[in-house]
Amino acid sequence: SQGIDLRLASDGHSAARARVERSRRDYAEDVARLVDELDPDLYEESIMGRILDFLSNMVPVAAAAVAVSHRGDVRLVVSAHSQVREEFESNLATREGLLQSVCLSARAAVIHSDDLGVSAVPSAASCLGIVPVRAPRNEWACVLLARSGELECGLDVLDLVSDFAHQAFDAFRSAQKFRRVKREAETDALTGVFNRGAAMARGQRAFRKRRSLGAPLAILFIDIDHFKAVNDRFGHTAGDRALKEVARLCTDSLRENDFLGRYGGEEFLAVLPGASAADAERVAERIRAAIEVADIRYEEQRVQITVSVGIAELNDKFTDLDTMLRAADRALYRAKREGRNRVVHHRYMLRGDRVTRHL
Repeated sequence: SQGIDLRLASDGHSAARARVERSRRDYAEDVARLVDELDPDLYEESIMGRILDFLSNMVPVAAAAVAVSHRGDVRLVVSAHSQVREEFESNLATREGLLQSVCLSARAAVIHSDDLGVSAVPSAASCLGIVPVRAPRNEWACVLLARSGELECGLDVLDLVSDFAHQAFDAFRSAQKFRRVKREAETDALTGVFNRGAAMARGQRAFRKRRSLGAPLAILFIDIDHFKAVNDRFGHTAGDRALKEVARLCTDSLRENDFLGRYGGEEFLAVLPGASAADAERVAERIRAAIEVADIRYEEQRVQITVSVGIAELNDKFTDLDTMLRAADRALYRAKREGRNRVVHHRYMLRGDRVTRHL
């Protein structure tokens, strides 16, 4: 950015100012509601997107973006509503030095395309407003607004946008912190998968959603065979290693939208949204087979383990996740009784079909 005149705009426009002030007053309540409603896995992108949506409503722009520097990497999130999204993203990717310089100055600035001598702003815009946002030490962040003309790029408006952005990013960081704490509270410390409470809560939500839509859902109840014998023979350290490996193999065998939780001890619960009976059987058999051949070592000895799996598939008789779990548990008990290291579906028992090891 050396030699570039970072000219601060200086005109005031009451209508734009009123819009900004109104949005700024309402934003804290809106963000609090947003954070409460969002899926935890979508916090970052969704809150950044909401920031950009609000700013676009306050100051009509050709394109808007948020740039965040974290540990040396610059992340750029461009508004989905930007008219020239691809060009904006491509141009800004080469202007890291410029953005950092303005952010470290802590003053909102307007950069004009003729000052830069290159196409650093989209062809549909003639100026770029850069609004720095408070960031942790050794990091920086800013909101970027590309616009044709200077009507909405007055210093007074940019100052209000700056206040707004600080409030927005404070909420964003609070959401990030909440997400980390929530993730820790939901995670089983040993295996890294969901703990029982988190798995059940997510499972209940999946059950209610699929039942209301009339869509398929299946669950797998997975239990390590003769796990006490593993602990007795090799010790609890080896048992912990086996639990970690089972969790990893189960997770690797699941489909993209499935999730796994440690139900307790050596039992795991897998929830498979959208899975038919055939889908569930394929996943369960994939898990069983992977664990049977797994080369788990402890002090140069192989720890041979197998699992039994009970399947329950959503139908009209199930009123909640607990009733599905009981059906899956009965299927799991049947698998144990029939010799272990096998998969059993609850409807096979209801029909009295012969249970086989390989489905």
